[in-house]
Amino acid sequence: MDQAIKRQPQPHDPRLEHCTLCPRRCGANRCTGPYGFCSGGAGLEVAAVCRHTGEEPVLGGPAGVCNVFFTGCNLRCVFCQNHQVSRGSTTAPRLMKPGEVIAQIRALLDAGCDTLGLVSPSHVVPQVRALLAAIEREGRHPTLVHNGNGYDDPEVLRELEGRVDIYLPDLKYAGSDTAARLSGAADYPEVAFSALEEMARQVGTGLILDERGIARKGLIVRHLVLPGFIDDSIALLEKLAQRMGVDVHLSLMGQYRPPPELACPPPLDRRLSVREYERVVAAAMELGFENGWIQEAGSPDSHVPDFCTANPFDPTKVGA
Repeated sequence: MDQAIKRQPQPHDPRLEHCTLCPRRCGANRCTGPYGFCSGGAGLEVAAVCRHTGEEPVLGGPAGVCNVFFTGCNLRCVFCQNHQVSRGSTTAPRLMKPGEVIAQIRALLDAGCDTLGLVSPSHVVPQVRALLAAIEREGRHPTLVHNGNGYDDPEVLRELEGRVDIYLPDLKYAGSDTAARLSGAADYPEVAFSALEEMARQVGTGLILDERGIARKGLIVRHLVLPGFIDDSIALLEKLAQRMGVDVHLSLMGQYRPPPELACPPPLDRRLSVREYERVVAAAMELGFENGWIQEAGSPDSHVPDFCTANPFDPTKVGA
C-alpha cells in the first residue's frame, strides 16, 4: 500500500507498535510505519462498505449483507480476486474516514440489512473491536459475520468470542508447498486448521437458521477451487472431514478467474474448467459432505467485484 496515505488515529493497542496480531508476527510499527507485510496502519482503513447478496444465500437473505471491506491482507495470493484492496494497488479507491464507514453501515442497516460482514479482518482486530463498539453504542446488534482468509491466530480470535455470530473462513490449501508457492505462507495449512478449530469452539460446527431461513450463528467453510490444483482441493476436503467432520457447511466455489491486472503463473492464468470443478464436487459427495452450496457455470462473471466503482458488486459491471 502507498506509504504516503494519511493514516487515521486509532485507540491505543500496544501490539500495533510491534505487531503480533496475525500468524506472521512481523513486528511492524503500524503507528508510525513502515507498515509490515499486510500494509495496514493503526487506524480504521476501509475501502468499501456495500450491500452484497453473495455466494451463500442463507447469509442475509434477500436483503443481503452489509459488507465492510478492510484494506490490506496478511497473505499475498498470486491470484487474489480482491487485489485492488488487499494490495493497495494504484487502482484502489481512497481510504474511507471512520465517520463515513459508520454512516454507510448505518444507512444499510436502516435499509433492511440485519447482517454485518467483516471482510479480511484478520490483521485489524483492534480496529474491528472499536468499530463494533461504535455500532453497539447506537443500540444496533446485527448478526456479525467474520469473513476471513483463514490465516488467523487462534489467540487473537478469542478476543472476538461472543461478538462474532458466524465464522466464514476461506480454507485454501492442504499442502504447505502449494501454500508457500501461491500465498507466501508455508504454514498456512497448519495455522488455518488450528484457527478453524477455535472458530468451531466458539460457534459450533453447525449452522442455526431463523424462521426465515437466514443464518444467525455457526460456521461455513469456503473453498475456492483453483485450476490445476484439483488434487490439493481433494486432499483439503479429506483433511477437513478428518479434523472437523462432514456435517460442517461447505461452500465450494467454482468462480475463479485470473484477474487481468495480475500476471498469474500457469495454470492460474486460465479459468477453472467445468470438469475440474465437478471432480472436486464429486469428491466432497463421496466423503459424505451434504451441507452447503455448489456453484453453477457462469459464477466467475457474477461474483468478482470491481472496487473502482461506487458499488463493487453492481450486477451491470461485475465481471465485465
